[in-house]
Amino acid sequence: MDPKWTLFLSLAGACVTLIALHIPLSQGRIKPNDWYGLRIKATLEDPEIWYPANARAANTGIGISIILLILLILSLPLGVNLYTGLNLMAFLAAMIWWVYDSIRYAIRLSQAKRNGIL
Repeated sequence: MDPKWTLFLSLAGACVTLIALHIPLSQGRIKPNDWYGLRIKATLEDPEIWYPANARAANTGIGISIILLILLILSLPLGVNLYTGLNLMAFLAAMIWWVYDSIRYAIRLSQAKRNGIL
């Protein structure tokens, strides 16, 4: 199989899987647990932090996954090396930003609750 199609199928599959996993989190249907969701000290200790932090992280993850799927499709005409580099860097950068932003938001919620703002 062409390496470009292998990468396309792998990353598209990852995006679709992330979307499917994030839907229940975005709807607040997943209780605090040790396996699934944004699991940091602030979210695991307080359901009032868990639900909004996971909903935001899930909605952001869904949005990023959709954007990455669009990029995967629109960049198909590129050569295999450019396609691979562009999409792997975009995927990596998006995931790093998403994790950082999600953790930062959960910590801000926790601080707001401690300060009586939430």
